[in-house]
Amino acid sequence: VTHFCPPPFTPSLRNQKLPADCVVLNNKSFSVNYADCTIRWGLYESAKKFVGWPIVPGFDIAGIIDSVGSDTNNQYTGTNDGSSTNLVKGDRCFGVTLFGAYSNRVLVPKHQLRKIPDGLSFAEAASLPAVSLTALYALQLAGCFPITNTMKYSNNSILIHSAAGGVGSMLVQISKILCLKP
Repeated sequence: VTHFCPPPFTPSLRNQKLPADCVVLNNKSFSVNYADCTIRWGLYESAKKFVGWPIVPGFDIAGIIDSVGSDTNNQYTGTNDGSSTNLVKGDRCFGVTLFGAYSNRVLVPKHQLRKIPDGLSFAEAASLPAVSLTALYALQLAGCFPITNTMKYSNNSILIHSAAGGVGSMLVQISKILCLKP
C-alpha cells in the first residue's frame, strides 16, 4: 500500500478521501509483545529503516471501524467468508498493522483485519495476531503447516523450547490442534 501513512501519526482524513483499500479503526485494545520492547530499546532494525524516529510501537490492534474506503476496483477479494471485504462502519475488528498500534486511531489496509468472533473481547482479540502468526510461521518452517492432503508425517513429534511466553504458548496450542506430540 503506497498511500499508507507511516506511524506514528494517522492523519485527519476529514478533508481527504480515505484510500479505497483502507479503514480507520478506533483502537480499543493493543497487545505488548517482545518486538515492541526491542523497538523502545532502539534495537528493532526495520523500525529504524522503514519508519524512523519518533515511532509509535505496536502491531496488534482491536477496535471499531470508524470509516471505510470504497474499493470500487475490487482489487482485494478477501477470504472465502468475505470477512475483510464486507467491513462496515461499526464492525468490531482485530488484526495487524505495521507499527502504530499504541494509537487511538489507526489507518490500516482492509486485508489486515478480520471481524472479532462473538464472545471475544477487544483485549482477547488484540492478544492473538502477532503471537499466532509467529507460531504459524515457525510451524511452516518446520514443515508442519499448512496441512495438505499429500502430507505424510514420518514423525509427528515437536519440541518447543520455552513455552512460557506468548509465541511458545500459542505453539503448544496449535501443535495440539495439528496432532503434533512432545
